[in-house]
Amino acid sequence: MNSLEQVRAFADAPYLEEKWSSARQMMSSKAKPNGDEFYSLLQHGFEGLGQIATSGDESNRLVAIDLLVRIPASMKNNKRVQAMAADVRRTCLSLPLPPLSLISEKKSLPGSAKPAEVRENVAEALKDASGDWVLPYLFRALGDEDRSQRCRLALAREIANQEPSIDNWFERLLEEPGLCDGRDLAAAAVRLQDVCESLVEGIRLKRSRLNVTPRSGQLLAKLIRMMVSVGQQQSRPKGSDLAARAAIELLDEILAVRLTIMDEPDLYDLVQVVHRWWAPRPFPETLNAAMEPIIDKLTAGLVFRARGGQRSEVLLQRLKQAINNEELYKKRIHEIVEGEAGLSGELQDWIRGMERGTSKQGSTSALSAVAAESFVQQLAEILRVALDERENISSDPLQRSVRSIASQHGLVAVGNVGDVVEYSPNVYDLPPGAFPKERSVKIVRPPIIRRRHDGGSDIILKGLASVN
Repeated sequence: MNSLEQVRAFADAPYLEEKWSSARQMMSSKAKPNGDEFYSLLQHGFEGLGQIATSGDESNRLVAIDLLVRIPASMKNNKRVQAMAADVRRTCLSLPLPPLSLISEKKSLPGSAKPAEVRENVAEALKDASGDWVLPYLFRALGDEDRSQRCRLALAREIANQEPSIDNWFERLLEEPGLCDGRDLAAAAVRLQDVCESLVEGIRLKRSRLNVTPRSGQLLAKLIRMMVSVGQQQSRPKGSDLAARAAIELLDEILAVRLTIMDEPDLYDLVQVVHRWWAPRPFPETLNAAMEPIIDKLTAGLVFRARGGQRSEVLLQRLKQAINNEELYKKRIHEIVEGEAGLSGELQDWIRGMERGTSKQGSTSALSAVAAESFVQQLAEILRVALDERENISSDPLQRSVRSIASQHGLVAVGNVGDVVEYSPNVYDLPPGAFPKERSVKIVRPPIIRRRHDGGSDIILKGLASVN
């Protein structure tokens, strides 16, 4: 049977079963369109599928949509065939479809049709759908899908195409009963992984048109708890490490949508959920790797707030939970304090988990403390004069003595004249009227800081910098 005879059999088939059989034969022989008669018969066959898709029984409607995707896919280099099929799909997909979950048993389908493939093709076709029914249908199908990741990916891509609010994604998914059947925790963990990976794909394809608020973090954490509910006395289900990794990677993609809000604590609620799954045990290596970009963003958010004189106990706690290792956490905190010379001593102490006590001693002790601070201030000013006369240091015993005494009291200059550094108004003054166009400035006079015995530091004298 040649290509023309095959397409005629497809066009003339009165019922879906016959259309399926003739279409499969046409596709397996890789029939190539040849002449106007072929296109005319193919158009007639597509229109017949369109009629079934709009007025057939529920299962047949979905299979007809499948064929309207499957047949043109076998002729993917033919733009005329693609346009013909797309026109028919748009017409019949202006009406609501039966639930995609109806296609679950092979015995209800024609010929060699596989349920997962039919669902996948219908999901792909939904990009041609129109009407208020489409978005709820996408979320319901995503919530009900429990086997095909290709189907989930197609649904997630179309969700991202139609709904720009990631907050709304999670609000709708929280209403899907198919996602909250937690009787089999291992199966729930696998589904959680698959759902998160599909949503990651949707975000990556449409990131520039999406929007997110801090509520997304709260809603994501709520969704994860709903899908995999692990109590304090329950052991983690098999696959929980892969599920947690996928959820953390989804959080990272969400943060990348709008980096300007990465200092909002609510965005990181998922970190607490994952931490509770393992605490007090360490994370597996695969999860540690996934946490690294989250730790970086938590660190950046914490520093951003600290530079503005703000504290966030929740951000600090989430950082500790994300690292989930006391030694590594202390190392990260040390790096933050050492790398941010512009932070006040009080904020440095807060980040390091230290409290500055107020003096409860008598007035004599208070006066002594004031006197000591006054001495340090004056010593810093003398040290600055000594530094300004750097060329005479090696030959002037008095200057060497000043530097030695200053060192004993923890006073040191940070940086050298001419160094290019990040500007902080807490650390550097600028010439009158000057304003940095970039983040970096050049040191004209280094700041003087005091390094305390407890590891913290205080800025005693601000430096002077010039705009590059």
